[in-house]
Amino acid sequence: MDEQEFLKFWQTHAWPDIKPVFWRLYHDGQGQPICYSMEDLPGTWIDVTPEEYQLADLRVRVINGRIHKLNGTTSRKLVHDNESGTPCHPEDITIVVSPDQTNQRWKIRYEN
Repeated sequence: MDEQEFLKFWQTHAWPDIKPVFWRLYHDGQGQPICYSMEDLPGTWIDVTPEEYQLADLRVRVINGRIHKLNGTTSRKLVHDNESGTPCHPEDITIVVSPDQTNQRWKIRYEN
């Protein structure tokens, strides 16, 4: 291949599109981490640095679009929530029922 053939190839070759690399932290509505990913997944996410992605620290919260590390222990507590909670059987919280049945709604609340 001489120089002219190389230049012609270089100018006419259909180069593949280069996809941008991104690092994301997906989280729920309360800022609780769900997963770190390099894929475009459905859900709420923020961009993170490659270093934060490599650590994949789940002991963080997302507050106002930024990562905040937790200093102490985090506890989870089930609380009544008649608007957005999961409908459960009134006498057994481990049984999820349809919303049209008699139910008691529960959700998880995170506390630092």
